[in-house]
Amino acid sequence: MTLVILFTSLIFKTLNKKATARFLLITALLFLWITSTPIFSRPVVYWLEKQNNPLIEIPDSLKHQPVNILVLGGGHTNNRAIPYTAQLNYLSLGRLVEGLRLYQQLPESRLILSGYSGKEPLSHAKTLLEAAQELVKGTLNFDTLPEPHNTHAEAFYYSKRYSNCTPLILVTDAIHMPRALRYFYQYGIHPIPAPVNFILKSDKFDWRSFSLPSGTTIVNLERVFHEYIGLLWQDLGGK
Repeated sequence: MTLVILFTSLIFKTLNKKATARFLLITALLFLWITSTPIFSRPVVYWLEKQNNPLIEIPDSLKHQPVNILVLGGGHTNNRAIPYTAQLNYLSLGRLVEGLRLYQQLPESRLILSGYSGKEPLSHAKTLLEAAQELVKGTLNFDTLPEPHNTHAEAFYYSKRYSNCTPLILVTDAIHMPRALRYFYQYGIHPIPAPVNFILKSDKFDWRSFSLPSGTTIVNLERVFHEYIGLLWQDLGGK
């Protein structure tokens, strides 16, 4: 959007409409500053991430019964020259680590790894499994869902394969959790949320950092708007 406004400003400048060009230039710079500082991004991130608390303490009721831990797919690039953990993008790696943390605290649990192959030779679910085996010694009680290509498909395939009587812990990004839960609710499944990969890791408020632009803030804002558009798409009946 910044580039579009700047390009439009350039057009008006070539047409010798300097006042309009100057206004658009200032607008572009202001827009870039707003979207690259936490002033705007923090509230919209906060609303998504604070809907579900992290699963720090596992309820005692889950510790002595079968539990499914579903790690939703993220992204990866197959490259046998690097470890499987390095083939995962940072979001997928964070989800996997959280899934393993919970798995190791629940002796009766089963770790379910999800995700299709896309354009890669190995499915995301299989890549997650190989990465998990690099991180954990011993035998894993696991299962894979290599078919789903998005979150709605993950909820659908899970509902077809597993009993709703078994408690489910759902692991995904904190900003993605509200939308993910909606899909599972559609199939009568009410998972226990285990959000991870928090963007806001502290409630500390510092005006100095709030005024400094950052490329990371733009990336986070893109992720957040992806979720808001996804929620709107759900409201419109999309999958």
